[in-house]
Amino acid sequence: EDLIRKVKTNKLAVADFQGANISLTNPGTIGTVQSVPRLMPGQAVIVGVGSIDYPAEFQGADERTLGSIGVSKVITVTSTYDHRIIQGAESGLFLKRVHELLLGNHGFYDQVFKSLGVPYEAVEWRVDTNPVDREEAMLHKQMQVATLIRVHRVRGHLIADLDPLRWKEPHLPPELDPATYGL
Repeated sequence: EDLIRKVKTNKLAVADFQGANISLTNPGTIGTVQSVPRLMPGQAVIVGVGSIDYPAEFQGADERTLGSIGVSKVITVTSTYDHRIIQGAESGLFLKRVHELLLGNHGFYDQVFKSLGVPYEAVEWRVDTNPVDREEAMLHKQMQVATLIRVHRVRGHLIADLDPLRWKEPHLPPELDPATYGL
């Protein structure tokens, strides 16, 4: 109640956030698509994470068809919050930030790779193109994928992690980078 009073009187200080946390519920592990979790006494916010799956209307479709029409798996993230502490705009900004991070913005995956000691660069999110001459474009893309696979078979050793002491900064040779092939 003291925290709520400080919020209402605009007297919240940095020290008031010490020890704060966000609760996470993950009913997606049991197949639940989404949930709207209920706050328990003392909680300010709880984030619900649903399962990663195709949207319900596409779950009975053939995976090849889904791939050809560009339907992919999705995940629903919700937040339930105490309006006395958090307003809707802040919750929306939080969910927007989560969305941006999942897309790889703000160097998120670069930081994850670095913190885990992964010596490779994260592949950046890009919007796929779908030109008017779709068949020719698909054939070209298939050839590019086949080329990338072949190059990995022949030159994949170039990205092997052979420097555990990190004497040199690891880099991805252009011929092994999917972006080189428009992927």
